[in-house]
Amino acid sequence: MAFVAYAGAIILGAIDNETADHFYSALLRRKPPIPDGVARRHADIQDVTIIVPTINTPSTFPESLRRWIANKPGQIIIETIDRDYDHVKNLIKRCEVDTDKVVKLHRVKKASKRHQVSNGIRRALGSFICLSDNDNFWPPDLLETMMAPFELNDDVGGVVGDQNPYVPPERQDPDVITPWEVAAIRGMHSRNRRIVREWSVDGGVNILAGRTVMYRAETLNKLFRDAFKGEVWKGKELDSGDDCFITRWLLRTKNKRCKNWKVHVLQGPESAVESAIETTDKDKSQLLRWEVNTLRHFMTTLKEVPDLWQRHPRLARKMVERLLRPVITGVHL
Repeated sequence: MAFVAYAGAIILGAIDNETADHFYSALLRRKPPIPDGVARRHADIQDVTIIVPTINTPSTFPESLRRWIANKPGQIIIETIDRDYDHVKNLIKRCEVDTDKVVKLHRVKKASKRHQVSNGIRRALGSFICLSDNDNFWPPDLLETMMAPFELNDDVGGVVGDQNPYVPPERQDPDVITPWEVAAIRGMHSRNRRIVREWSVDGGVNILAGRTVMYRAETLNKLFRDAFKGEVWKGKELDSGDDCFITRWLLRTKNKRCKNWKVHVLQGPESAVESAIETTDKDKSQLLRWEVNTLRHFMTTLKEVPDLWQRHPRLARKMVERLLRPVITGVHL
């Protein structure tokens, strides 16, 4: 049934990808990911550790920290570097709430996101780990909302929600806002629609983008940490592309019941985080790095997850299409 449905989706996809996705989703009767009214059992948000790797920590960090603390996690582990340690410590002091019991600040010698994340995971307590960027603003019930899918399905290994741009009031003016901000806003909103559509079609997501993602702690074990820190591409150890690696790890590995891990996508204000966006072209190099990481991730996933075509046919097809985009574009021209 799934193959026949997807064959029809591919035919429609030649005309309109969104039409194809909705067609396939309707045939398989997948329900849209809506957190409102989700039955929650006994979610203990004290069972969550938030890990924040940070360098060049922004001045908005105290507000982000206040919102993380307001979600009442078991602990917040902040991993920085020697150079920035005193700066981050001072930002924590400006938080104006009691941080001593819940916030733990650690440092490494030099910047390495994978090593910082890995150190945080090693120190984490509880059954759930939430990775967050240092410039995110959370709603008050984010952790409780993100825990719901884990409680409803023991095979869920990762949960992600919407990511919205944070635009300060003084920049919400057509005479002030820059084209770079507009591009970032459009990109985030497009990502929210795309990831929900992907997940609704066949349960797959190409990348669990790392602004804020929650994982079941058992998925990020010592075997994961060693592989995470030691990933090599053409003889060079990788540091960026951490969210790509974790997504691929969930696709490759099985849980204690020998079942594949599943991911869950939430949609709505309860699960939406806000992130700061650049006002200039400062992040052009980062955009290029993201593109390179994505292409490398797609190539590696298609190689390392041979049953991807059976489990997530739409996801596999989209990965192939993205890798062949230069060829496809040339044919159309």
